[in-house]
Amino acid sequence: MTTAKDIISLNNIFMQTVRMNSTIKMSLEDIHHLILYDLKLNIKHLSSSQASTLPYMLICYIKNWPGWEKKNEYENGSLNMQSWYRRFRQYILYKMSLLITKTLAIADNELEMENKPLKQVDSSTQLSNRATFASFSIDVSGPASLLSNLVFWGVGDDISVEEHAERPWIAIDSIQLLNYPHVEVEFNSPELSFKRTFEPRVSRYISGCADMLHEKPNFILGKHRINTETSKFVFSTSLLEEYIDYYKKSMFPLIAPEQQEEVSVILNQFYLDMLDIKVNDTIAENRQVSFNLGKNIFKRSKKISNSMEENGRPTVIFNEIFLPKVVSSFRYFTGMQEYTSEGRRIISSNKTSLKMMKFKPIIRYRCIYCKLHFIGPTGLKDFLSHLETKHKREQPLLCLLCKKSFEISDLAKQRWKCTCQL
Repeated sequence: MTTAKDIISLNNIFMQTVRMNSTIKMSLEDIHHLILYDLKLNIKHLSSSQASTLPYMLICYIKNWPGWEKKNEYENGSLNMQSWYRRFRQYILYKMSLLITKTLAIADNELEMENKPLKQVDSSTQLSNRATFASFSIDVSGPASLLSNLVFWGVGDDISVEEHAERPWIAIDSIQLLNYPHVEVEFNSPELSFKRTFEPRVSRYISGCADMLHEKPNFILGKHRINTETSKFVFSTSLLEEYIDYYKKSMFPLIAPEQQEEVSVILNQFYLDMLDIKVNDTIAENRQVSFNLGKNIFKRSKKISNSMEENGRPTVIFNEIFLPKVVSSFRYFTGMQEYTSEGRRIISSNKTSLKMMKFKPIIRYRCIYCKLHFIGPTGLKDFLSHLETKHKREQPLLCLLCKKSFEISDLAKQRWKCTCQL
């Protein structure tokens, strides 16, 4: 009996595409089999999340192979089918091998850095007016929707931890999503690759009063080279801006309007991050930078019990200090610039065809709290649905500069800059 794995091969895909006489139906399992047994690529050292990207990139490379433009030469007899296929296979092997090698080297170093604590200063929890409490701690864990809605009550000499009624969800757009707590987005194209993680630092403690002291937090929290085995390329922010504009113009005609908005927002937020962390109007690839997105810190306070005051005991307050930390991993940039008699223009690093600029990017979202990935055409929609159903709406935060309360969705909309900073 002939199975799908016997039929699906690179040669089979090539022939059917040339003849255009049938639709090629492939599952992700089929494509993985093709990668392992037809292309014979070594992916043993890739993580499951990295390996899940390969089928999408393979289809992208196949679809955008510049050699498809030579079909007229084949039809008029000037191009041999065997020679045409050999060039196609060599191209696919080269692009996939380069992708795997570069992805593996970068990801290994990123994973190593994630396991190393950054050198940071606790800018908010060591307050001089804190009361002295018993030398024990209480750990409270659970789903995000639970932790966002905790309430404390005094029952005699005991403390009861209960759950607030869930607050109605407020729909958020793409900009708010990227600046929402516990959200990671990964953007991969042949010429530009980066990962952006909103990973807030939350310090929790119990105090005897609702202290409102504010210490100016550090802006840059840490810097690292992603891959220590390779050098970094330093270039101007204006070059990146020009490249992004050109990339959008080249790629947008190929995708639906909703995808255009998604790609545009991701690239724009990445560019704004680069403006925030630039040095002398320059930025560098192969670099991971952790920074305080809004250059501010926020707070939530919950009084545990009023009954304790009635018994002559001090009020006990549960405090949360919230620092909006973003980790930006700028993996690589291979777009180049060229000076001509007409002035500077952006060109593709691939000399064979500007069509390389038109590759649809592989975009992957991750909920770093729940450790779930969302990828593919419905990735954005699925992730928003996950936040609405599993995380719910969080309690507001207080700006320690102006002492005003704000919804997290409002702060996310303005990149965590309070209205007192605008």
